[in-house]
Amino acid sequence: MSKLPDYKAYALLKKYNIPIAPFALAKNIKQAQATAEKFGFPLVLKIDAEIIHKAKAGCVKVVQNEKELIPAFNDVMRNAKKKTKKIAGVIIQPFIKGSELIVGGKRDPSFGTIVMFGSGGVLADVLKDVAFRVLPLDRFDAEMMITETKAPDAIPALQLRQRAVEDIIMKVARLLEANPKIIELDINPLFLTDRGPIAADVRIISL
Repeated sequence: MSKLPDYKAYALLKKYNIPIAPFALAKNIKQAQATAEKFGFPLVLKIDAEIIHKAKAGCVKVVQNEKELIPAFNDVMRNAKKKTKKIAGVIIQPFIKGSELIVGGKRDPSFGTIVMFGSGGVLADVLKDVAFRVLPLDRFDAEMMITETKAPDAIPALQLRQRAVEDIIMKVARLLEANPKIIELDINPLFLTDRGPIAADVRIISL
C-alpha cells in the first residue's frame, strides 16, 4: 500500500468533476514565489509527502504576505525532511473560508466498499459525526447520509447546498467503483463556501 502524491490525488478528483481548491506544486522557492504571484495572499502551504499528521509535524503553514513566504516554505520542507526522504514538493493553495465537511470511502473486508460523509472540524474530532453506506449508492442514499448527521443543524448553509454535496458523495462512490486499487480515500476538509463545496485536502491510499 502507498499514499498517492497529493497532486495526483487532486487530479483524480478533478477527473471525476469533484470541485477542488486551486493548487500548484512548488519544488523550490522560485516556483513558490511564482505561485504566490498568481494566487495572491493569504496562502496555505502543505507538504506533499507520506506524512499522516502534517499539521502536527509542522508541515502546514498559513502565509499572510510575501515576507512570510520564504521562511514558511523553508520550515515546511525542513520539518518534512525530519520525517521522510520522499517529498514531491509543497502544495500551495489560496486560503479558503467555509464550514468543514468530510467525504470519503474505503474497502472493508466484511462489507465491501463503503462511502462516508460527516461533519468536519470539532464535530468530526469530538463527536465522530459520520454516516456510512455500502455501494452501490444512489441519490436517496446520499441524501439520507447527510440527514443522519448533525451537519444540517450545525451548518445552516448546507440546506442551500445540499444537492451539490450529494453530488460529491455520489462522485466519490463512482470514483471508488472505477478504481478498485484505491483502498482508502478521504476529502478532509470539504469546505462548504459561498460558491459551493470545494475539496481542500485529499488523501488516497492505493495498492
